[in-house]
Amino acid sequence: TTAVSLKDKGGVKIVLGGVDPKPVVIEGSGADDEEDMIQKAVKKARIVENDSYSRLYRKKMISVYLKRSFEELRQKSGC
Repeated sequence: TTAVSLKDKGGVKIVLGGVDPKPVVIEGSGADDEEDMIQKAVKKARIVENDSYSRLYRKKMISVYLKRSFEELRQKSGC
């Protein structure tokens, strides 16, 4: 699960679930590069192993889902 939201003062908050034993939270400013924030999230997540998907697959999918989340946020905010 991924969530990307805009904070009051132009900041960005990313939250990941299901890839680490606890939610992964990354916060940045509106000036931060989207790709850099995604890479920070990938690095911070301690990918859990489960029966459904391999660790490698889950790690790769973090960036896919976050890119989709950023795109959806841009569409909703009109940017």
